[in-house]
Amino acid sequence: MSLTVFLKKPLFRDIIGWCILLLFIGLTVYYSYDSQGENIGSEAPAITLILWGSIIAASYLSLFLHRVFFERAKYFLYGLTYLGGATVIAFVFRFTGELVVEGGFAQSASSDVINFIFIMGLALGIRYAKRGLLDQYHLQKTQALLLKSELETLKSQLNPHFLFNSLNNIYGVNLSDSKKGSEMIIHLAELYRYFLDIQKKDWVSLKDELAFLNHYMELEKLRLTENNHIHYTINIDDENTKVAPLLLLPIIENAIKFGTFPGGQSVVDIQIRCNSGYLSLSTHNRYQSGRNIVSSGYGIQNLKQRLSLLYPGRFVLQSEPKDTLWFASLEINL
Repeated sequence: MSLTVFLKKPLFRDIIGWCILLLFIGLTVYYSYDSQGENIGSEAPAITLILWGSIIAASYLSLFLHRVFFERAKYFLYGLTYLGGATVIAFVFRFTGELVVEGGFAQSASSDVINFIFIMGLALGIRYAKRGLLDQYHLQKTQALLLKSELETLKSQLNPHFLFNSLNNIYGVNLSDSKKGSEMIIHLAELYRYFLDIQKKDWVSLKDELAFLNHYMELEKLRLTENNHIHYTINIDDENTKVAPLLLLPIIENAIKFGTFPGGQSVVDIQIRCNSGYLSLSTHNRYQSGRNIVSSGYGIQNLKQRLSLLYPGRFVLQSEPKDTLWFASLEINL
């Protein structure tokens, strides 16, 4: 059986802890005798073992009394047995110690009782601290698993949403220009290759994410008429910066979807910046209120959920109209 398996066993961990305590007591007693210039002989080892055994007895007695009386709300009995137990252990310690210490102990018997009351309280405090740390660890582990599960669910919803919109676009273009329709299918295949690559990834490089968005732009340009234009600018200082995948797509997709008009003129302006750990995306486009556009409704809803999970308190998402334009922006402190 490996050492890792042993370390997971409470009894084995307790044994290691008590051995470390024995070493600490032994060194303390040794240097105490040595500093006073006294002959160590067999007295120091005996005192070390007596003190070590008394501390172990006091610790386990404290935990036992807490479980039997305190946790059952028998507070009076708990207090009575707690003080009685500390007194008995102090008496046993003093009696056995004086048998081996020449001249007896310098400190009073009441000091021994107070010391063991403190030791019993310390043992209980360590148990509570340990339980609290373990509970916190299990809580964080559970939250992490839930977070990962929720993110996977949101990511799986995004792919069908994107595919639904893309297939609608390809269908419309293919009716009038089959060559363009074929080119769009090729671009769509490239986009879904990226989707497949990131299924098991929590983070991607900004370089890969921007390459994906560039493929998406080309796909949309094939759908648009000559009177519809997409202006796309990028300004980043480190293309290897890690980001969560598919965060920018919903905003860009909405800007193009709502800001282009098959029978009219339009300009969609898209700007992406990443400097000093801050990623920002801004878009503005014309819009027509009440315009009927097929939408699954998952894009922005999923984006808000993912941002709240991945960058809590570190993002600002805005989307609002002004006159005949619609402005949207996203800022993330990476």
